[in-house]
Amino acid sequence: MKKLLLILCILVLLPNAQATAREGAFGAGGFFDFYIPVFNFKDMYDSGTKFGGTAHYIYHKRKMVEVEFHHARFNDGSLETRTFSFSDGNEYTSPQAEANMTINSINANWLFALREQGFGQGTALYLTFGAGLHDYSSKVSGLIFAGQTPSGAGAPPDPTILLEPINDTRTAFSASFGGGVQIGMGDKAALDVRVRYNIVMGELRPFLVWGIEKTYPFNLIDIGAGIKFNLN
Repeated sequence: MKKLLLILCILVLLPNAQATAREGAFGAGGFFDFYIPVFNFKDMYDSGTKFGGTAHYIYHKRKMVEVEFHHARFNDGSLETRTFSFSDGNEYTSPQAEANMTINSINANWLFALREQGFGQGTALYLTFGAGLHDYSSKVSGLIFAGQTPSGAGAPPDPTILLEPINDTRTAFSASFGGGVQIGMGDKAALDVRVRYNIVMGELRPFLVWGIEKTYPFNLIDIGAGIKFNLN
């Protein structure tokens, strides 16, 4: 994260270059981001990756609307290594545990340039606000059933007695806010670097035996970069 913030600061200090956009321009692009879970969401999953495409329209020199489609994935959830207490007083992991999550979303974003020159300049600082829908699926399998009856006094749990696989899936509303910088790369392309805070009104069930409370809502930070191309 420190490297990305350093790059962002350097880009901000670059001199304004050739104009890359004008009022009435529309275009498309692609991006790659890192998702950083915060608050209770990080109890379930660590960092994830996100990639997708955008379509944009500059309806005022300082205002842009953007439609964003993205796919995100979180692998190796914390349940794969978390332990539970069994009746013999010992802690155990579930060797077969798997926890993964995917998200597909569509968002509408509004970008507001902070400088009077707007998005018509090579370097444009902006604020962004967005809203959309996140369709997610969080799949957990291979957890040992912690409530099983031991085979004898002091016996460990039977690792073949497992909980049924779980899939928490839903389409939830989301909102985001943040900021970034757009850097001109000629008269038809620009590099876009941004940081956003995302709130998704989704819910994941608790796993209290493993020390995980219910996850609601999802709190995520995404940091990444993309390339935009103007088509007119």
